[in-house]
Amino acid sequence: MRCPKQLVGEARQPVSARPGRPARYDYEYRRCGVANLFMISEPLIGWRYVEVTDRRTAKDFAAVLGWLAEDLHRTRTGSSW
Repeated sequence: MRCPKQLVGEARQPVSARPGRPARYDYEYRRCGVANLFMISEPLIGWRYVEVTDRRTAKDFAAVLGWLAEDLHRTRTGSSW
């Protein structure tokens, strides 16, 4: 699964909470770039892996799939192909 995410920061400092009131955050934000997350999961055993990359290219995707098919499979099954 590929999920590009925008990285954002606060434009103004949040106002601290007072007794009986929640902290206040302004809706304005500062853009801090983007990152791409490649997420792999195996829900039946509760395993997940996230690879963070600067961009979303076919080469990046192929590298993650190559790791999954070769390195992880070899580690779990003990085979050496």
